[in-house]
Order: sequence, then structure tokens, then C-alpha cells
Amino acid sequence: MAIGAPTTRLAMPARTGIGGRHALYAFGPTTTRERTLQATPDTREATGADARLSGRAASSCRWRGGLAAPGANDMRPELQEDPEMSCAASMKICDGADWFSSDLSSLISHELHDVPAFNRKQWEFAMILRALSEAGALRFDSTGISFGAGQERPLYAIANRVRQIWATDLYSSDTAWPTARKDNARDLTDFVRAGSPFATISERISAKSMDMRAIEFPDDSFDFAYSSSAVEHIGEWSDFSAHLAEVRRVLKPGGVYVLTTDITFGPNSEHPGNFKFSPAGLEWWLQSSGMAYEPVVDCRIAHHYVNTPLPPDIACYFAPGGGETHLNLAGTNIGLFGKLSTVHCLAGCEPHTSVLLILKKAAVSCGAVEFPGFHETRDFLLSARGMIGRMLEDSTLCPQPNPWIPDGMKPDAWATSYMWLGEKHRMVRVNIEVDQPGSVTIGVNKAQADRYWEPLVEMVESVHLIEKEAEFEFPLFCDNSHTFAIYGRALPGTRLKHVNVILDDSRTYSQAAMKIEPAAEFIMTPAARRQVPTSPASSLLKRTAKAALIRLPEIRALWLDRNRLRDEADRLRHEADRLVLRLANQKRFVRLEGPGRPGQY
Repeated sequence: MAIGAPTTRLAMPARTGIGGRHALYAFGPTTTRERTLQATPDTREATGADARLSGRAASSCRWRGGLAAPGANDMRPELQEDPEMSCAASMKICDGADWFSSDLSSLISHELHDVPAFNRKQWEFAMILRALSEAGALRFDSTGISFGAGQERPLYAIANRVRQIWATDLYSSDTAWPTARKDNARDLTDFVRAGSPFATISERISAKSMDMRAIEFPDDSFDFAYSSSAVEHIGEWSDFSAHLAEVRRVLKPGGVYVLTTDITFGPNSEHPGNFKFSPAGLEWWLQSSGMAYEPVVDCRIAHHYVNTPLPPDIACYFAPGGGETHLNLAGTNIGLFGKLSTVHCLAGCEPHTSVLLILKKAAVSCGAVEFPGFHETRDFLLSARGMIGRMLEDSTLCPQPNPWIPDGMKPDAWATSYMWLGEKHRMVRVNIEVDQPGSVTIGVNKAQADRYWEPLVEMVESVHLIEKEAEFEFPLFCDNSHTFAIYGRALPGTRLKHVNVILDDSRTYSQAAMKIEPAAEFIMTPAARRQVPTSPASSLLKRTAKAALIRLPEIRALWLDRNRLRDEADRLRHEADRLVLRLANQKRFVRLEGPGRPGQY
């Protein structure tokens, strides 16, 4: 796809485009020589991970001009595809700079019929289309198969360019994935065809509910196959091997398999059904496939704020007043904020993103895989993670109390997302309003970072009586290696009307308040809304007084005793008045004098 329409030039150095193609970051007329300028040894030096290219990787790459990191003068080596490989697109990780390549934007706008946004799922869709196109797989006489297809956009874009495409997924009415959730009474193919968000030649689409570890088609059936962030959910390493063997079986000789999955900048995250792969894990995928591949996965990214790793559900951290956020169940799109913040993700303390892999069914022996730029990218992402951690630690957060709770369950239960909060302690305030007096519970779970599906009890769920509205306050002792979720329920007979959660910076609280004994973790305060302290001194005084009251429970008992004594005194006074009146009726000559009452004879 041609690049370089005559417009105003910006003074920016050249960098690689998506899929290994070169794109000059200059808005102006460019020549072929400018776009393919080769580096010479006296102007560039390969260092670090880039210098370790060897064997087939070295023969398939040439050094090219690249975008220097901010404040650096070096030119990074860029990869050029091997002309012997029919799959021209290179394997690489997601990079915010890719959206500024005209070919990616064109694919998103004209084939996926979407608005370009910094969302890694959108990147996966466009990169799959581009890789299949450059591999020559998208022809009007070709047949393909998609794994974990759901009703996602690539399926319909590909249907407009091939003879037939099979959509496969574990379609059911109770699946956690919205795009694969169907009414069991409806024909599956009709369901999938009806999901197109744009004009599609729908008769080219067929659908089957199928496990991708046992592909229900004969050998040599397909010209191509693809999957978008699906393979990491099918099980364990043995399941991955079964899937690869099945894909190799059903592909025709020369057929191509294009897939995207998760790459983590920490160790492999190995939980059955939810994997993230380190470079070693991705190398296992490629070497275990029994297929041909380019032995280089480009891990270089632009050192730019758009590549800052953020929690994919960070919008759920900021929902003042328990306000709603617009979510889907898979968590891939949280309103506009989600579209603008999911290039690199931070589910826990280890950043991760998407990676594109390309496999070809061919009798070619491929060796070790290189990951140029991996360590430099990891250092950049961890540095950016520190910035995000400090921002969260210094902010008062208002997490959404029920982002994933179905509407029908919201009167009975609430739970925040599992939140990565950095290292500093927080003070949690939970305001709960119910429809009538009853009991509610509050608890806190935590999970090892990047393993939020394995909850551990941080604070045991406890039961508390509530009249109509009450506020609970307790400390949360955060650490860098865990995520935290705050949750609660309304016990039978009571329904929730409103829940509000606030996480304050612990540094605004007194040391006494931060050392609440476990038996007195919860403090029930009046239902009136709190006023924001006007100064740190007033906040300190308020917290200190509250901490003192925790250790003086007898005050409440004394107050109740005082009320009982006052009631008893009132009763005795009224009894004395009645006796005096009776005496006055019997002896009229006795004058009755009482407070505020005229004399009688």
C-alpha cells in the first residue's frame, strides 16, 4: 500500500511500519530511496537483543533506519522481510505507533469499518487481515477457518474477500463471551451471519460450534486459518499442542495460520484457560507448531505515552458516587476510555500486550527465535508502570462498586474490580444505603498480580446491622504484588439501594486510625454525608477523635443510661402531679402550686 502523499513534512526520523514494512514518519513527498535507506556500519551499531540475530534470522534481516528513543541519538535497527518467505508481514508486538501507519488506518477504516482507536483488539483484527492478505490467502477461490470467531469484525471483512469462511467457537447461551452468546433455539449460522456490523456477503459464512483441540474437518481442507486472542484460553500446554497438530492437519500444503495472543513482560502466567506467554513461551509455540515461521518477533515500540501500560478496566477505578461505566463482559471495551488506553495492559504488576504470530504449513526447519528490543521495551514499560503506580497512590479513588454484577443481582450484592493500587496503604470508606433495617456484609479479597482469578481472603466477610444508611471505614494494606477487590452483600430481607466506595490516600490519616484492632475494624458512623476537610489539620483532628472513640465503647452505654434515668425522672414527676391533683380535689382549701400553673383553692 503506497505511503507518502505530498503534504507538509514533519521533522521526524524514519521508523518501521506495521508488519515489518517500512514507513517514513514524515508527512510529505518521499522517495523510494528514503523509505528503504540502508544503514551502514559507520552510522549504526547493533547492540543488546538486536545484536543477537543469527542464522536464518540474520539472513532474513537488514539494518534499517529507526526512530530513536527520546533523548537518544542512536538509530535503531529495523527488520526487512526475507523475499523467500511468502508471508511478507513480520511477527511483532502491538505498538501505539502502528496506528499512524496509513495502511493500518486504511484497513481499520475501509475493511473493518471502524474508527481507529488505541485498542489492542482492534490492532489484532487489522494485523490478521494484513498478514493474511500479504500471504496471498484472501482470494475469491480460497477457503478459511476461524477459531474463537464469535461475531467479531475480521470474520465479516474476510467473508467479503474469499469463497468461504467457517466460524467456529463454543457458541452457547451461557458463555462468558458476549460475541459467542446465542439463543439455543436459533440456527447457529443465521446467528453468526446476523452479527455483521457492516455490509457483508453473508452466504459465504458458515458456522459450527466446535472445540479447537478437535477440529471437525478432513485433512487439507483450508487455505488459511486465524484466531484472535483465543488460543490462550483453551487449556494447558498439552491442549496447545493438540490445537497446533489439528491446525497443521486441516491446512493445505502452503496454507497459513495467523494468530494473535498475549505476550507478558514477566514470566509465563500459566493458569489453565488464561495464559500469558513470555518470549520462551512464544518460542515454544513456534517450535512446537511443526510449521515454518520467520524466527524473529519484533518487540520494539515507540517510547511514547500512548504505550503506557494501564489496567484494562481503569475506568472502573474512577466512578464518583457509584456511577455507571459502560462495559462489556469480556472487559475489552470500557466506553471511550477503554478504547484509548489498551495498547499495553497492566492486569497486575507485569505489563502485557498482543503479539502477532504467522505460521506456514511447509517442510522448512526453523530454529531459535529472536526477540529484538524485548529488554529495552520491558524497561520502558516498567518505568511507565512506576509513574502509574505513583499516580494511583497519590489519588483519591472512587471505584465502581458493581462493574461486573448483572443488573438482576445488584440489589443483593456488589463487588469492585480487582484493582492494582501500588504499594502504599489506603483507608477505605464504604457507604451503604438499604431499603429497610437489616444486615449487610463487607469483605476484601486479594489475588496474586496477574492471577486475579485465584482470590485470597484479605479481610474476612463480616456481618453488620444497619438501620437505613451507614458508613464503614477500615485500612487496606496494599502491596505491589497483589490486586484487591472490595465486596459485600445484603442479607435476606434487605435490598441495596446505593453503595459508594472511596479509597483515600493513607497519608491523610493519623497513625492511631491506621492501627485499628482487627476486632474493631469497622466503625459505624452517622448516615449524614461527610464534608470534605478544609485542611490537613482538621482531617487529622477528626481521625484522631474517631480513633479515640473506638476505644471508649462505654460512652454509648453511659449515654443510654442517662436517657433511661431521664425517662424515669419524668415518670416520677408526672406521678407526683397526679397525686397533688387528687389531694386538691379532696381538700379545696389547700392551694396547689406547680411550675407554670395558676393557683387553685
